Amino acid sequence: MSDEKSQPAETSPKSTAERKPIEYWRDALNTGQAVYVGLLATSGWAEGYECTQKEYEKAVEAFLKKPIPPTRKGR
Repeated sequence: MSDEKSQPAETSPKSTAERKPIEYWRDALNTGQAVYVGLLATSGWAEGYECTQKEYEKAVEAFLKKPIPPTRKGR
């Protein structure tokens, strides 16, 4: 029993410990709803996708730097 309790702490590498659902990072980093939805659309991620904080922040930054195509008025 004591081996099982100590095993998860030993086998959880840093990257695995940091991987959390994107909803967690959205709430923890106070990402706005519009940015979050855009992030999902541009990155191809679905709700429940797990990533590190660094990956999430990089994806948000990339989304915010993307140019917005001009819209046509009328036809």
